Amino acid sequence: HGSLRCDIISIGEIIRARYTPQQILSEEIDSEDFFSQIRKKIEQRNTNLVIIDNFPYSIEQYNIWLKYFPPPILTLHVKSNNASLRKSLRGRLDDNFTDIISRHNKFQKYTIPAIEYLKAHSYLIEINGDQLPRKLLEESINLIHEILINQQTLFHDFSTPIIFQRLSI
Repeated sequence: HGSLRCDIISIGEIIRARYTPQQILSEEIDSEDFFSQIRKKIEQRNTNLVIIDNFPYSIEQYNIWLKYFPPPILTLHVKSNNASLRKSLRGRLDDNFTDIISRHNKFQKYTIPAIEYLKAHSYLIEINGDQLPRKLLEESINLIHEILINQQTLFHDFSTPIIFQRLSI
């Protein structure tokens, strides 16, 4: 947030605040309603550059994004082989074995195809998520800076938002 002078929108926080655990696990979340929550957060931003953490979960969500905003200038996919272990250690109530497996299965079914689509149709960079968190953060910030400078994208131009994916396999 500080290094990039941007707002960060956490999709996980939106989901946990808006929907019940049963809705989340049973996939009863309407994508248009869900995206309206994201748009509210974007409209409440304090800066013009926005990083959206953990979005899109599916190609459908990405297509809804495109109805309201242009394609992102960058998607970072943080790919990790140890994501389930890290989730089980962070201590959130929904990080129990059953929920972790359910989220992993949804990830395989919906998010992997979205990542593959983004690889083919936009600017996507994969980052090794199995490194120290500080190193991962530094690498991500450096990549975002580099893309903004190389594409001469101004920090105040929200017409070219950045999507930051904190996803793992």
